[in-house]
Amino acid sequence: MVYEALIRDVDYNLNAPDNQTIISALVNKSSVCAGYSRSMQYILNKVGVPTTIVEGWSKETGEQHAWNLCKLEDGYYHVDVTWGDASYSSRKNDIAVNDINYDYLLVTTEEIERTHGIDSFAEIPRCDLTDNNYYVREGLMLTQYDENQIREIFNRGYEQGKKTVSFKCNTLETYDEVYRQLIRKSGVFDMLSNKDATITYVTDENQRTLCFWL
Repeated sequence: MVYEALIRDVDYNLNAPDNQTIISALVNKSSVCAGYSRSMQYILNKVGVPTTIVEGWSKETGEQHAWNLCKLEDGYYHVDVTWGDASYSSRKNDIAVNDINYDYLLVTTEEIERTHGIDSFAEIPRCDLTDNNYYVREGLMLTQYDENQIREIFNRGYEQGKKTVSFKCNTLETYDEVYRQLIRKSGVFDMLSNKDATITYVTDENQRTLCFWL
């Protein structure tokens, strides 16, 4: 997957040389959002996935930002490789996050606009589809608090030897209930293979995701 390959190969670095070009990401392996998004555009267009760059800003910091708009077989999706990279997102968290954060892979306009502002230099297609969203395709989207579904996600993570498990909630109400059950009521300990273990987690209310270290 191009998204994963760029994140694994490139480090976010504000001082990277040529950081407004694909050279910084594809050759020097060090870039900023311009290098990530232009590299994503270049590679996906080469393999037949129509992709362009969206310019805007981070609602968290006010900084100018760039990401991608991709057209798949069913329609348009937003993709932000930069925000998927732990070398970027660790700037905002007290603990290390997943090497790859899938919260910004193939998301809707409503989802991206929770954290991103879009500059209106040109009309951008509305993205309302979810079929190709990472969490939907991987069976990690919760539509309600379902203890059996969550337990299966944890068990699958253990079986696959993963360091973390992550899942997403379809609404803020679902997120609030999952957060209440797993964290406030400590239900997550029933999901662990070692019931005496401590738990480390990161939650993102904007994207309605929860990530737990196994």
